[in-house]
Amino acid sequence: RCCFFSDIRADGMIDSSNTYLLGDGEVKVKYNEDGMDIAVAQARASFDAFLTKAKYPGESDSDFSVKVAIEDGQHSTYLLNDLKVDQEPFEGTIGNEPYFITKVKFGDRYRFTREDISDWTYVSDGVVQGSYTVRFSMKAMSKAESDALAKQFGW
Repeated sequence: RCCFFSDIRADGMIDSSNTYLLGDGEVKVKYNEDGMDIAVAQARASFDAFLTKAKYPGESDSDFSVKVAIEDGQHSTYLLNDLKVDQEPFEGTIGNEPYFITKVKFGDRYRFTREDISDWTYVSDGVVQGSYTVRFSMKAMSKAESDALAKQFGW
């Protein structure tokens, strides 16, 4: 599996890179902030469908997680898994190590609202679903990096 995170600076602008961990390597990519805003909007627009799937998963559906914004002097986004999505505010477990904030740590439970969502993902039949921000960021990767990530995600 791959994990990813991005940061939003104190002035509200998205940091110019996402970091993807591919196997033993790390790939940093730059992206257009306007395009990332579109990817976040797509994730938010389809969040209700994600919620339905998370509440009523099929046999081959697993690894439900969301990417949410967390503020602590600066604004960062992190993956939450082990979701509780029966009612808002929702809850999940911080699924990656927070490098840029101190308010939470890996494994903490965190409550969030739909306004905090910047992406969502799950795996169905071995293929990653959602991941709009990842899909957008792949456009800025080299072909080899993009192909490796697509293979890892089953695309």
